[in-house]
Amino acid sequence: MTEKRVIPPTSIKSAGGVCGEVGRVLKGHAEAFAVDAAPTARCFGLVEGASRQLDEHYGDFYTELNDYVGDLHKKLAAAGEALTRISRNQERTEDHTWAEAARLDGSAW
Repeated sequence: MTEKRVIPPTSIKSAGGVCGEVGRVLKGHAEAFAVDAAPTARCFGLVEGASRQLDEHYGDFYTELNDYVGDLHKKLAAAGEALTRISRNQERTEDHTWAEAARLDGSAW
């Protein structure tokens, strides 16, 4: 049998805030990388171009990294929003439970 674990709403809300903050920081660094390391006609990223093959490999790396980090940012933001929403729902449920218990027997738990 598994043990029941209850995570308090404040911990869930805190985790949501952390996810959101990590996403915001990641987005800032990703935007800086996209600008600073963008390939150009004479140079790919931060290194002077050496060959067409190397340019193509860097272009692939640059695109994949930007896509990956963009996706990760969106997922962190969504996780932060979901955790915050779950926390609010849990708080409302607990408030309702306390109010209902008090109504039924005249005392809170």
